[in-house]
Amino acid sequence: MPDFSIITGIYNSSRHLPNYFRMLEQQTFGDWEAILVDDGSTDDSRGIIEAKVRQDSRYRLICKTPEGSPSRSRARGLSEARGRWVAFVDHDDLWAPQKLEAQKFLLETVPGIAILHTDRIVWRDQKWPEPMSIFRGPVSQMPWRIQEPEEVIYQGLRIIFSSFAAPRELVQGVGFHPDLRGVDDFYLFVRLASLGTICHVEFPLTYYTAHGSNLSHSNNIFVEGFWAVSRLLEHDDVPAKAKRSVRAQALRTEAVSLFASDRPRALRLLLESLRTYFIASTLTRLLFLLVTLPVPKNLQKALMSRVKKLKFDFPVLKDLFRRG
Repeated sequence: MPDFSIITGIYNSSRHLPNYFRMLEQQTFGDWEAILVDDGSTDDSRGIIEAKVRQDSRYRLICKTPEGSPSRSRARGLSEARGRWVAFVDHDDLWAPQKLEAQKFLLETVPGIAILHTDRIVWRDQKWPEPMSIFRGPVSQMPWRIQEPEEVIYQGLRIIFSSFAAPRELVQGVGFHPDLRGVDDFYLFVRLASLGTICHVEFPLTYYTAHGSNLSHSNNIFVEGFWAVSRLLEHDDVPAKAKRSVRAQALRTEAVSLFASDRPRALRLLLESLRTYFIASTLTRLLFLLVTLPVPKNLQKALMSRVKKLKFDFPVLKDLFRRG
């Protein structure tokens, strides 16, 4: 039985697979299995993976009926996992070589971990990042700390899914909800946070690939998703503040989707969100809406797009100081 089961959903991923294989094979800890779940790719992804499986038995390919649902691909891979721990990585994200070794050390050292995640670098280049982040010293000395759910979940999700690892049986006990789109990781983390400790490696071991599709998700997907999570949690055994936080985030997400079409309703929803659970970023959205109320809707929409892009770009600037 391997120590880590690494789960990746695949769909028309052929151009990313060489970097994906290179990333795993450069890990300083090698006792893993990689479960790649193909959701009906129409390119040559399946043939590339089949060739790799013949070369290296640590890779496993699962082909499923196309559903267009990353949550269902993740759930299928999780059901097949055999490792002590599970880790997830999207096909276009990358890990620094010490990622699994560092997480293995903490999972064996820190009791009761339910969520273990790492710092990240936002990566926009299709090339291999050179040089990759390397901690100069034993992974036992890599900085880490315990976090509260308030910091990384209740005030808005601050966990990159591709950086996450946890005990397999714990994650399987919670699982992925098959009908959640865009927020399946959020639901998982809310549930896991009530079952154990959140541990953060304060060193960038995950390269999150930012590209156009990250910015173009339909607002409706997230509005529907947050409300679905809120309904699911109503009868779950999670803290009351978790339920209030999720409801507040659902109200906020719906409000933002209405900024350019129904500003009075958006204002009411933001105020209700703040009354339900105070989230600092909700207040900034309220202030933005108030400032732009006199602005024509088309100009406001352009400003929103610009602000969203700046928010997405800002981590890249911050991460420049972490490289090397």
